[in-house]
Amino acid sequence: MATFQAIMDEVLEKHRAGIVIKQVAAGREFKGCPFYSKPDVIHFKDFDVGKTYKKKVTLTNVSYTVNYCKYIDITERLKDFINIQ
Repeated sequence: MATFQAIMDEVLEKHRAGIVIKQVAAGREFKGCPFYSKPDVIHFKDFDVGKTYKKKVTLTNVSYTVNYCKYIDITERLKDFINIQ
């Protein structure tokens, strides 16, 4: 019997390789966005250089499986200024 970690590693490799299957649970297929975000959009404007700003964001996995999220289209330099807890 496979361990939980082995199963998670296999799923992660499938996600990285782009191998996806239909998500079906209780006879219903999941369609749509796998995450619900509150707020929907985070827009940075009118800020002062040198000040620290905090924004609370709730990201909920609403799909039937384990999903991952990552930064996209963010420069390496900008990543140095973002902290997620």
